[in-house]
Amino acid sequence: NKVDENRNNWRRVKTLTVSPSRHTDDRHFPKEKVKTVLAFLFLTVSFVLNATSIALTHDRVPDRD
Repeated sequence: NKVDENRNNWRRVKTLTVSPSRHTDDRHFPKEKVKTVLAFLFLTVSFVLNATSIALTHDRVPDRD
């Protein structure tokens, strides 16, 4: 029966994914300093470009009055 087969597959997936972690109390983050620096660099460049484009658009668009 197809329903029973799907139910058995779901049970198998559930037992595979619910296994407890070995380091439950460990709050250690991986050391990825390069990725962090690149992310902040990307954030900073994006912020500057966004602020610049908004300022330039504000200067060029005439008032609606």
